[in-house]
Amino acid sequence: PNLNCNAEQVFYETDVVNTIDLNSELPAAPITTVEQCCQACQVSRMCNVYTFCNSPYGCGTGCPAQYDEDFGPYRECQGGKWSSWQCSLKYYNGTGRPNLVEVGELQPWISGFLSWKNMTFE
Repeated sequence: PNLNCNAEQVFYETDVVNTIDLNSELPAAPITTVEQCCQACQVSRMCNVYTFCNSPYGCGTGCPAQYDEDFGPYRECQGGKWSSWQCSLKYYNGTGRPNLVEVGELQPWISGFLSWKNMTFE
């Protein structure tokens, strides 16, 4: 696979989220870096966009309790925030960039896209 992860300090929102938090599926958090999250996306058949929470304190503020059922058995929302080191695997089937929800150095999300998986951003 191509190792170019196209990582940026942004949060990409897509219509299809295949795995809300890859770490919630396993008893030990195997993904602790954005590079590992990118690699997980590379080997997933239905992933061409990934988002990683690059903070030990969690990310964002929009993780209400009803989302807990979307996580695997080993993780949940972290006090209203999304879990630290959360690795979300997503699929984008549009043209142009996915919706940017958060952008800039002051927010902890890092997202990237795999252009070699049939993605073209204009």
